[in-house]
Amino acid sequence: MTAPDPSMEAITAAVVRGRGGDVAGARSDLEALWSETGVGGDPFHRCTLAHYLADLNLADNLRRSGSFPAAADHLDRAEERLSALPDDAYGDMIRSALTELRRAVAELRTERLSTAPDS
Repeated sequence: MTAPDPSMEAITAAVVRGRGGDVAGARSDLEALWSETGVGGDPFHRCTLAHYLADLNLADNLRRSGSFPAAADHLDRAEERLSALPDDAYGDMIRSALTELRRAVAELRTERLSTAPDS
């Protein structure tokens, strides 16, 4: 049996908080953990934190740079997998963000959207 990992428990708690709807609180928790872990911290913890702190939404990044066809392609692929999302606050958040993003791509808009992280 493995010993409890307090860092991973804290990361998991922050992720669960975000998926429960408190995205800003979760981000704040993860940023605090990132600072606490530091550049010399455990590489696994650093990678896990980097993953959850990253903005990995390629469709939105492409849209904001004016690459609307590429953004639409990424949206198409994301929408094909919507059924895999849970029917909870996290799933609702992702579905709402995709709807807003689809509208912005159709309207050729490049401004930061209300559903973007840290907006």
